[in-house]
Amino acid sequence: MTVWDTIWKCELAFEMLLFSFIMCRHFVKKSFFWLRVIAGSGICLFGSALIVSSTRTMWESIPGVIIIFLLSMLTMVFCYENPVREIFFTSVAAYITQIILYSVFILLQTFLNISGGIAFIGLYVVLLLVAVCLVLHFMERKLEEMEHITVQPGFLLLLLFTAGMLDTVFKFYMVDNMLGIESKEIFLAWKSFSMVACLLLLAVQFGTLKRNSISAQKQQLENLLYQKQQQYELSRKNMELINIKCHDLKHWFKRIQGLSGSAYEKEAQEIQKALTIYDSMFQTGNQVLDTILTEKKLYCEYNKINMTCIAEGEKLDFLSESEICSLFGNIVDNAVTAVSHLKDEEKRTINILVRTRGNFLSIHEENYFEGELKESADGFETTKKDKAHHGFGLKSIRMITENYHGNMSVTAENGVFNINILIPLVTPLKEGKIVSKVGRADRRNDFGGTL
Repeated sequence: MTVWDTIWKCELAFEMLLFSFIMCRHFVKKSFFWLRVIAGSGICLFGSALIVSSTRTMWESIPGVIIIFLLSMLTMVFCYENPVREIFFTSVAAYITQIILYSVFILLQTFLNISGGIAFIGLYVVLLLVAVCLVLHFMERKLEEMEHITVQPGFLLLLLFTAGMLDTVFKFYMVDNMLGIESKEIFLAWKSFSMVACLLLLAVQFGTLKRNSISAQKQQLENLLYQKQQQYELSRKNMELINIKCHDLKHWFKRIQGLSGSAYEKEAQEIQKALTIYDSMFQTGNQVLDTILTEKKLYCEYNKINMTCIAEGEKLDFLSESEICSLFGNIVDNAVTAVSHLKDEEKRTINILVRTRGNFLSIHEENYFEGELKESADGFETTKKDKAHHGFGLKSIRMITENYHGNMSVTAENGVFNINILIPLVTPLKEGKIVSKVGRADRRNDFGGTL
C-alpha cells in the first residue's frame, strides 16, 4: 500500500473528526481547547493510518472502523465538557454523514468515469464543502436549538450498528459472497441503497431528538404548572393568616394609639403604614388572580417597584387554577426581573390590563427594560446565565394561550417590553358548532368586583 493509499483511506477518520467538530461547535469547550484539538486529532489520524495500513480483509476492517469511531468520539470527549451521551449522539450522526458523503462520491466518480488526478481531488473537495454546508445548515443548527440531547444511548447504538452493517457487512457478504460477482451495476445499486438508507437513519435520529426534546419541554412546563399551583396554595394560606393577624393588630393598635403619647407618634405612624400595606388586596373577581397579584405587589412594594393592574377577573373563569397561576405568575415574574435592574426608580413600573374585547379575552403587560434581548421561537431568550433551568416562562405562557386557540405576541422596542395575549371566549368545534367558555364557574368561587 502506497503512502497516497494510506492517506486516502484515512478519510474516514478525517471526515468523522470534521463533522463531529462542526456539530459540537456550540458545546462547552474545555481549557486549552485548540491544543486538545491538535493533540486529539493527531492521535486519531495516526491511529487510523496504522489501522488501514495493516487491514487486508473485510473482517479486519470491521474492528478498524470501530476503533476509528471510538478514537474520534474520545477526541470530542477530550475537547468538550458536554456529557458523553451528547457527544455520542454527534459521533453517530458524523459517522452516518460520512457514509453518505462517501457513497455520493463513489457514485459520481463512477458515473463521471474519474479514476484519479486533479479531477478526483476536485470532486472530493467540492462534495466535502457541500457536505460541510449542509451539516452547518441543518444538523448543527438543530443541535443548537435543542437545550438537551435526550436520545437514549441504546437507540443510538442501534442506529450505529445498522449504519455499520450497511457500510461493511452488507457489501462484503451479501454482494461479494452471496452473489459471487461485483459488477458495476450491482456496485452502484449497493451504494445507492446505502446512501438512501443512511439518509433515512439521519432523519430518524434527528426526528427522535426533536420528538424527545418536545416531550421533555412539555414535561418541564407541566412541572412548572404544578409548582405554580403549589406556590399559589401556600401563598393563599399565608395571605389569609397575615390578613387575619393584621386585622386583629389594627384594632389593637387603635386602642393603644391614644395612650402612647406624642413620643410614640412617629413610630405609630410607621406601624400604621406597615399595616395598611395589607389593605391593598386586589379584588379582580377571581380569587386565584387576587392572591397572585397581592403577593407579587407586596414583593414589589418592598423592592420599590410600582405594579398596577386593572382586571376583569371574572372573565378568567375558563382557566384552571394552575393555568392562572402559571400565566400571571410568569408574566409578573419576568417583568419584576426586568425592572429590578433599572436604576431609574420612575421606570420601575409594571402595568397589567385584563379585559374583554368583543369575543376575546385580552391580557396586556408592559414594563421597561435595559440591554438587548435575543429573539427565540417563543419570544425572547432568558437573560439568566443558567439557560438549562430558566427561560420556560414565555414557553409556559404560549403553551397555555395556544391550548385555548389564542395568540401571543411579544415586542421589545425603545426600552419597553410588551406582551399581548388574545384568547377567544368561544371555541369552534366540528360541524360549525361553538361552545362558550365564559361562565364555566365549576372550578372557581368568585368574590366579585374589580380593581
